Amino acid sequence: MTNSDSLRSRFGKSDADRVYQLAHSSTPTRLSLQIKHALEIIELAIVRFGVDGLSISFNGGKDSALYRNASISASSEPDSNLKISGLYIRCQSPFAEVDEFVNQCQEIYNIDLMTVDNSLKNGLSAFLAERPSIQAILIGTRATDPNGGSLTDFDPTDSDWPSIIRVHPILDWDYAHIWEFLQKLEVDWCKLYNSGYTSLGSSFNTFKNPLLKTDDGWKAAWELSDGRNEREGRM
Repeated sequence: MTNSDSLRSRFGKSDADRVYQLAHSSTPTRLSLQIKHALEIIELAIVRFGVDGLSISFNGGKDSALYRNASISASSEPDSNLKISGLYIRCQSPFAEVDEFVNQCQEIYNIDLMTVDNSLKNGLSAFLAERPSIQAILIGTRATDPNGGSLTDFDPTDSDWPSIIRVHPILDWDYAHIWEFLQKLEVDWCKLYNSGYTSLGSSFNTFKNPLLKTDDGWKAAWELSDGRNEREGRM
């Protein structure tokens, strides 16, 4: 496993190759097929909008860690100096560990990240005003997330929002497969997941998942037996 105590120095071509090798495994699994589908969506987004017109929404959570890894694999030569544009909208009272992890990932994954302290709508508006070439943004929403059930792979924003296409490469993923991907490919994740947190938001309303409490401490996020209880620590 890996976390923000011991992050890799730089995401390179060999890391991207591992993602593609797993996606095109000679013995397909549910995970390999999900990776393949996610990469196909990202590749289609690159064809439609170009790398310069595409961005990623990155908040330091496990879902964004997954599609960040897949996006960088698909969008550029990882060993080059080409950067992909990114947006980090900081929630009110974020965890210091999340901020630290996001900042470290800027360097590791060569992300040209814009950090905004604002609401989602106003933050997105500020981002597009600063980077008018951006036409689409990759988002780590899953169908099981609140308001995720009606989404498709490519969705425009609502009429009262800043205009951009939302790209959802991991809609059909579940909690267990998120962690299988992160661990199998040794993807970096925030260290809070190592000690009881299963879903991250503001430090005001995010707590360790009570289902992971043990007599002498806390289990790690990937030890949660039922992914439907992922948000038990959120208020």
